[in-house]
Amino acid sequence: MDRPEHDHTYWAAQSAEYNTHAERVEYLKQQGFTSEQRIDCILHLAVSYLPKRMYQLPNKLIAAAWKDLPDDTTRTIFAVGIKALKRKSSA
Repeated sequence: MDRPEHDHTYWAAQSAEYNTHAERVEYLKQQGFTSEQRIDCILHLAVSYLPKRMYQLPNKLIAAAWKDLPDDTTRTIFAVGIKALKRKSSA
C-alpha cells in the first residue's frame, strides 16, 4: 500500500481514475483492501470525484458511467455533480 489504509479520501481519488465499478473494486483489492465494508465506503466517496473527470465527455458516455454505478445513492451523487459542473462551465 502506498498510503495508510485509513486515508479514505486518498484511496477514493485514486480509484476514481478507473472507468468502471469493477475496475475500481479490483484496484482496491490489489492495494490490499479485504473488508467489503471498507471497499464500499471508499467507492461511495470515489463517486464524488468522477464528475470532475467526466463532465466534458459526450452524454452517451456519461449515461454509461451512470448505469455502471452500483446503487441509486451513488447515481444521485454522480448526476448532481455532473449537472453542477456542466452548469458552471456554461455560465
